[in-house]
Amino acid sequence: MDSWNIWSFLTIILIIFDNNRQSFSIGNNEVQGLSSSKSWTSNDQTILRHVQIVFRHGDRTPVWVEPPEPYYEKHKYWPQGFGQLTKQGKAKAYRLGQLLRKYYSDYLGWRFSVQEVFIRSSALDRCIETAQLIMAGAYPPNSSLARWNISSTSEPLAKLWQPTPIETFIPADEDTLLRINKPCPEADEIKERLLDSRRNRRLLQRYRPLLDQLERILSDHLHTIEQVSNVHENMNIMHENGYYWYKWEPESGNRSEELSKWTQESEEEIRRQLRLFEVAKYRSMFDDDFIKQVRAGELLHRIGDIFKSRRSVMEPASDSDRDYRLHLYSTHDTKLAALLQTLNVWNQELVPYLGTLMFELHQSRENSSQYYVQLWYLNETADLLEAQELRPHRLDIPGCDQEEFDEQNLMCPLDEFLFLIQPFSPPQDWKHSCGIHSELTAMISVNILLLIVNLTMMFFLLMGIMYVCSCINSRSGYERLR
Repeated sequence: MDSWNIWSFLTIILIIFDNNRQSFSIGNNEVQGLSSSKSWTSNDQTILRHVQIVFRHGDRTPVWVEPPEPYYEKHKYWPQGFGQLTKQGKAKAYRLGQLLRKYYSDYLGWRFSVQEVFIRSSALDRCIETAQLIMAGAYPPNSSLARWNISSTSEPLAKLWQPTPIETFIPADEDTLLRINKPCPEADEIKERLLDSRRNRRLLQRYRPLLDQLERILSDHLHTIEQVSNVHENMNIMHENGYYWYKWEPESGNRSEELSKWTQESEEEIRRQLRLFEVAKYRSMFDDDFIKQVRAGELLHRIGDIFKSRRSVMEPASDSDRDYRLHLYSTHDTKLAALLQTLNVWNQELVPYLGTLMFELHQSRENSSQYYVQLWYLNETADLLEAQELRPHRLDIPGCDQEEFDEQNLMCPLDEFLFLIQPFSPPQDWKHSCGIHSELTAMISVNILLLIVNLTMMFFLLMGIMYVCSCINSRSGYERLR
């Protein structure tokens, strides 16, 4: 073969290879309908080493509605059930997964692996489904290896979706990582005092005429911040689904006269006023270090421990967390609110559906022993379905001496981050810290109390008998003398 033929052959091979490479790249982008928007591997002063993402579930139906509150008929208005994702919530969760894929595409790569991605969810349906939908959007099967159809008959679903394992904690009420419901009398007592603060009482008093009006509609008392907050939450969900109270026509025909005076504008103004109570609830209920410790400490320290495990082989994680590139946590607004307030970065706004905290661990290129934490918050999620890319806000953690790499790129040194969260370490002995006595201790206490009561009664009975006897003896002596 002469030299011309050799060069021609090599040129053809290079053209074919380049075309195949471009086709593969285009194919990947077609799967997502997106292109990469952020580079983590080049021209940066740091290298992204790990990502942990905490997100609230998608839009849901009311957790509970009961008469005479409007739209309480579950089968008519909420056929998917109470506390479940709506169609809007499902679509937005899937889209969030696509946008996260675009945002972190250079870091994550395209192949899903259970050895690289860990997903933990609160055990409630809406959280599990949200995690599934986000993973479906972030990791579509983009190669034959990821597609699970094995028969000659093509399975359309196998081209669009691949299963991903999701860990949950059962029983749900014992989950202290992603829920705040585990009983802790000490924390609950503090929370009640905070909710009953002078500031909150003044808020209730200021809006008493409005609350009196709502009480006549609901036939219920609204004397606490939490009670009013629950009314706002349900009204907000109903408005999101096009259900306005003033339009409600109950099957029984019993409609409050108050509602007949409302208009859409007046009802939306009422909702805006009620929103103040839900903000007040979240502002108050985590405003204590012990509450932050028991309600946010475990998740915050898990995030910190995993970051430490990436820094040095001398600080291994408690399990195989070192192998993961991405941790995802599907949870509730209360948990995100607890995290935001514990880190002192809350903006006094409610956590929206699919509100997302993104914790990133970066390594310095100049000094490989230096690691930094960068925190991002996605709190504008109403228009996720129309969004073309994620636009999270960077949160600068107060008390941290931020390292400036450029004008818009501040990071918190990992050691300072770990120092700031140290006071909120979760209690080693939950029952002792929360003032919960074991059944045996309680039984012993009750028995001791009963014993003391019985002994006291016996003592007074004996004293009474002795008194009677002394009276009889005195009378007998008196008779003899007489």
